[in-house]
Amino acid sequence: LLNSIGYQIGTAIEQTRLYDRLAMAGERYQALLRHALTAQEEERKRIARELHDETSQSLTSLALSLQATIGMAEMRGIEDGDLMERLRKTHANAVHAGNEIVKLMKELRPTLLDELGMPTAIRRYAKDTLEAQGINISTEVIGVEERYQPEVEVSLFRIAQGVIGNIVEHSEAKNASIKLECDANACVLRIEDDGKGFDVKRLTRVDPSGRGAGL
Repeated sequence: LLNSIGYQIGTAIEQTRLYDRLAMAGERYQALLRHALTAQEEERKRIARELHDETSQSLTSLALSLQATIGMAEMRGIEDGDLMERLRKTHANAVHAGNEIVKLMKELRPTLLDELGMPTAIRRYAKDTLEAQGINISTEVIGVEERYQPEVEVSLFRIAQGVIGNIVEHSEAKNASIKLECDANACVLRIEDDGKGFDVKRLTRVDPSGRGAGL
């Protein structure tokens, strides 16, 4: 009897130690995940800042110089049609490149996320991205009254960003909706659209070789 009791006590102690080790491993994993996310976002901010301070400024200067050159050529009555056409095309390309850089900076790190928080950043990103493609968007935010931890806000924004990108690229939707509902313990982000969707069974099917299609 004493041996049985001793065995049970030993088993309970070992299980407690195992639980503690698992809990510590989980905490270390969460810490590493937060560190990786923070490092990734800091790198995104650095690249966005360099694009703004260097590339974007250079393209703006180039576009203004080309515009001034075109104006001077017109004032002097230059009649070389091919030259003028090339100048106008080059100016248009410089403006387009500048606009693309601005879009890229917003993708890397939207300033609204830092300044006004996650709900506004998600709402504005969805509106700008989807309405530009002719997709109607409605948003609903419930229970978000304060700022959350940076890693929480960044994670939810990146999830929304990825889903919105998929809607634009694949769904052929006409309407989409976003609902963000938060309380003291959790946030739920729900994004829906009326697009064509996909067959989950087909995408997750595993063929005889053991390979799946993936998502």
